Amino acid sequence: MLAVPVVVRRKVRGVLYAALREALPLGDRVLSTAMAAARDVEQSLVVRDEVRRLLVAAREPAAGSGTWELVRGVHSELRALAPRIVDPVLREELVSVCGRLAAAAGEGPVREREHRVVLTPARGGRAAPASRRARRMP
Repeated sequence: MLAVPVVVRRKVRGVLYAALREALPLGDRVLSTAMAAARDVEQSLVVRDEVRRLLVAAREPAAGSGTWELVRGVHSELRALAPRIVDPVLREELVSVCGRLAAAAGEGPVREREHRVVLTPARGGRAAPASRRARRMP
């Protein structure tokens, strides 16, 4: 039998179990696969928690311009997380929520290529090549 904890922010949120009908040893490949599955679940839970937190914050009345700056900052963090999500449905849902956050802040929706041009220098890349690539993309 195998049990792999799903830990999010130092808190156990679940346990993945696996078992065989016969008493056979589980090899490294099975353990690695189970641990990778647990990491995927952990990442999904982190993103889901953050989206919920942002939705609650977006529904609350704005306390001033500082609040919107916070929402914009978290929006950019979520946009940066989106490409790292393996599940395409969850990734699209996150991008959709980011679009609603941008609309709530009075900003127009940011196209994907505009987002890449802005993020490339932020990640240490050069702005000029990213800009040239964006012009070639549809």
